[in-house]
Amino acid sequence: MPQTVTFTGTFYGISRNDAITILSQIRYPGSQRQIGRTTLWRWRDLLGLKPRTQVFYEDEMEQLKEVARHYAFGGTESQLIERLKQKKAEVN
Repeated sequence: MPQTVTFTGTFYGISRNDAITILSQIRYPGSQRQIGRTTLWRWRDLLGLKPRTQVFYEDEMEQLKEVARHYAFGGTESQLIERLKQKKAEVN
């Protein structure tokens, strides 16, 4: 079972391996299938998250979970990119 890693009293993060486990359960519900590290990095790059991330903050995990749900429900990469562009435009 994935566990939250605590580094200090103010920082909580999830390790890369635990992130892969959590996101795999969302992406492939009811399956033992795992997303690969390259998939995690591709999703991270799409979201504009910092490179070489070993630990993910809660807000980063929420964004990654949204991507996993998108693909779990049959969404495509082009649909995801369009959705991310729309969100970015709403913020600006």
